[in-house]
Amino acid sequence: MISVIPRDLALKALNNLGSGACYADQYLDRAFRQNPHLSDLDRAFTVNLVHEVLRWRLRLDWIIKQNLKFPFNEIEPLILNILRIALYQIFFMDRVPESAAVNEAVNQTKGEGRGAYLKAFVNGILRHICRQKGQVAFPDRKKDLKTC
Repeated sequence: MISVIPRDLALKALNNLGSGACYADQYLDRAFRQNPHLSDLDRAFTVNLVHEVLRWRLRLDWIIKQNLKFPFNEIEPLILNILRIALYQIFFMDRVPESAAVNEAVNQTKGEGRGAYLKAFVNGILRHICRQKGQVAFPDRKKDLKTC
């Protein structure tokens, strides 16, 4: 039997949202039925990743945008979701070491059959963000709030 990794299920659920195929919860329910060997802990981790990446997506995208040297919209959706999952773990999950989040993101990129340049991009941007983690500057809500 092929081992299913929670991060991979989370990535597939997030990618299915972009295609309009189904809701994340519907996809996860089906995936969990197809993989009954997943532990409750793995299921909870997967659901947490999906829901929280969706919840914090604007903040995660802000972090990515601040560390790019090219337009944000040039990142393909699959790679963007890999980055979001890793950044969620780096910024919001105390029990996942940064190195593990980065390594798993690189492995996901490799597992999706992406070239060496994309693996290097994912590794490079995530490691750079980890080094600069305490210096991320978010917009000031009061100053940057645009009136309608």
